[in-house]
Amino acid sequence: MEFEKIAGKISDGIAGIVIDVDRADGTPEICPYSDPAHPHARKPDCEDGYLIDKGGFKGHCPCYLAYKQRRNVDSYLDQFGVEMRCEILQARYDIGALKVVVDQWWCPAAKLPATQALLLSGEPGTGKTLAAHATAVRLMRATNNRVLFLWARNVGRWLSDMASPDQGVSQSAREKLEDVYECFDPDRWMLVIDDLGRERISGTMPQHIADILAGIYESRMRVIISTNLSSRQVGDRYGSEIKSRLLDGSWITPIRCSGEDLRIKRNDI
Repeated sequence: MEFEKIAGKISDGIAGIVIDVDRADGTPEICPYSDPAHPHARKPDCEDGYLIDKGGFKGHCPCYLAYKQRRNVDSYLDQFGVEMRCEILQARYDIGALKVVVDQWWCPAAKLPATQALLLSGEPGTGKTLAAHATAVRLMRATNNRVLFLWARNVGRWLSDMASPDQGVSQSAREKLEDVYECFDPDRWMLVIDDLGRERISGTMPQHIADILAGIYESRMRVIISTNLSSRQVGDRYGSEIKSRLLDGSWITPIRCSGEDLRIKRNDI
């Protein structure tokens, strides 16, 4: 009994100890999740990004959340060339398609967009793709979610590869599509689908694309879709059910991007 009392006192004493994060030379331990450009000392109750004290888990360290945000943004931008990355990071929200997005879907004063999804449609060169990427980066910074980027043409190629006689090619394509479905988690992931409608039309491919779109809708994913198709053309290509889902105002905000071709204007001599 006496031993139990002593053990209890020792346990209580240990629980009250605050670990000194200073190093042997007296300098504080740098938080590994702090911004390298602005490093600071680790919080005493931070353990690998988790805030833990004698009361238990209190949440994630703000440094860890900011680190995840930087990692997610960098991972997304690494998919593009230097020029495209610069365009995304320097995109202006007061002109072109991005201005329309701000006016109709997500203004700077709002914490999150009006709906879970955004459909950008219009003629080529009106800034839809840049608006989709720049908005995705802004969403990552607001939610700490990761973003999966899908080029519709690649999805179509994977679907074609699944019918390939080469088992290796077929298996690789199937795994890539399975990775897409595994991202149907609105609490952790967002999607960007660029150039919907650019995939080849052959066999049952439109139905496969329709199944993916239906899955995104049923999961209530946060998604940004760009396309050159009109709503009528979406219905003709993927069926009336998909057209109905892509125009469901409780989930998605459709925005028509108009104006001159910015690519031609930029390079016109």
